[in-house]
Amino acid sequence: ERSVSESVELAMEGFAGIVDLRRGLGQRQVGSAVHASRAPPRRRTRTRGADLCKPKGKGYFGARENRRGRMLRFCATPPESGRLKVYDVDPMLNEFRDHLDYRYRRYREQLDAIVEAEGSLENFACGYDRMGFCVEDGKVVYREWAPAAQQVQLIGDFNDWKGWALEREAFGTWKLVLGEESECPVPHGSRVKVRLQTPHGNWVDRIPAWITYATVDANSFGAAYDGVFWNPPESERHVFRNQRPSPAPNALRIYECHVGMSGQEPKVSTYREFADEVLPRIKACNYNAIQLMAVQEHSYYASFGYHVTNAFAVSSRSGSPEDLKYLVDAAHGMGMVVIMDLVHSHASNNASDGLNGYDFGQKEEDSYFLSGDAGYHQQ
Repeated sequence: ERSVSESVELAMEGFAGIVDLRRGLGQRQVGSAVHASRAPPRRRTRTRGADLCKPKGKGYFGARENRRGRMLRFCATPPESGRLKVYDVDPMLNEFRDHLDYRYRRYREQLDAIVEAEGSLENFACGYDRMGFCVEDGKVVYREWAPAAQQVQLIGDFNDWKGWALEREAFGTWKLVLGEESECPVPHGSRVKVRLQTPHGNWVDRIPAWITYATVDANSFGAAYDGVFWNPPESERHVFRNQRPSPAPNALRIYECHVGMSGQEPKVSTYREFADEVLPRIKACNYNAIQLMAVQEHSYYASFGYHVTNAFAVSSRSGSPEDLKYLVDAAHGMGMVVIMDLVHSHASNNASDGLNGYDFGQKEEDSYFLSGDAGYHQQ
């Protein structure tokens, strides 16, 4: 399982990224397993490249990030001797030095390409600011990355599922301006999907890749998930009352938890129930951090949340995005930091409600996945 987004987290002093980024990406799983994904190519924003520099006395390269103007750590510095310091920490790795050096070089090449195209690694990770449904200059805009699609339409119960056409932009994105936020023709809570014409000429309906909420009718056997346009009025939005604990704890005592199975009743527990009933007990046991599992939407509950269908949507079984914010806010109020257990290296094999549905057999650079057998987990 490989992905650009996951690899950057492997940085450490003297060594960064035991991840082969040559192909950029991951896979889907066959059957009950998964279809690993890569972030859309360096496509959407074109910012000035940041100048890499080595802050004095530090063991990493940094860059003065363009948008927020602060120093970011990108990776470890290659040692002047040409030898990675990790071999001094663990001499047993010397046996695999050629391979590890190769992977480190590939990591550096990928990272440098990202910085050159996007200005910084943080910019590269901020696609959610522009993709899916977002507000720009007071207007609601919808974008989707689908370079292989011939035509793209937004459909939903707000237009009787008849479709509003998107316009093609650069780098494989499609765009539709829906109007002023105060007069958006798509009401909050509307069911939404994107209709795509494949290179073969047929049309398929999919959930927007960047949707933040997706639901299914639990009372209908085999019902498909629908994307939900989540834009609640001010009166229904959660307002954070507590800041993230600062400074962060020097030593983390982490309580790993699955919200859905945290209650005593034979049902899926909610974010609010967890916040009100379980968090106080965790705090009483002197934990200072919680790690939330299964946060992303997943259609197969028995996967424990790791066959992700909608990477940017919160799991609807336990509540809405506002309910999850309530949980996080409550944890911060108790002095606990919150770690989200997110899956970036693979995705569910489902086509109708997951990222896999955007694979029409197109060329690899126009897909979220590797092509052929390389795009699938066989285990």
